[in-house]
Amino acid sequence: MRQQAVVQTWPAGAGPVGLDVADDASRLFVADWYSNQLLVYELGAADPAAQITRIPVGRAPAGVAALPGGHTAVVAERDDDSVAVVDVATKRVRARLRVGTHPFALLHDAPRARLYVLNVQSDDVSVLDIGNLDQPRLLATVKVGKAPYGAALAQGGTRLFVSNQHADT
Repeated sequence: MRQQAVVQTWPAGAGPVGLDVADDASRLFVADWYSNQLLVYELGAADPAAQITRIPVGRAPAGVAALPGGHTAVVAERDDDSVAVVDVATKRVRARLRVGTHPFALLHDAPRARLYVLNVQSDDVSVLDIGNLDQPRLLATVKVGKAPYGAALAQGGTRLFVSNQHADT
């Protein structure tokens, strides 16, 4: 019988914000806003909370996108106006790319090796090519409504829906 209840709680730094799970469910990635780090939990461990890796990233990490295989994640570094490609094995930032002002949410489009970055203060979406993780490229910047915070892909990835918090759209 299913229960609608919390089954476990783990410590998650000083201010957990964004999170994502690897496609194979092996790892959980959590952005720790106040400690400027990415927390990585090994979900297959007997006690996943004890199997944590802490990787330093830029200021005020917000959104997280786990890339296929669970060995790499992208983190929105909100106060640095950049995104960081993080390598879990080496515990370091593999690449960094400037985007719009105050990136917050990320949406990964795996079939097209794209990453959509929602920039809440510049009111736009940065479209990145992440086919080469050592050299991500900015493909486009698309103006949207005021304070974009959420996004979803539809119609086979041909349409991107964006919520604009301060435009009520």
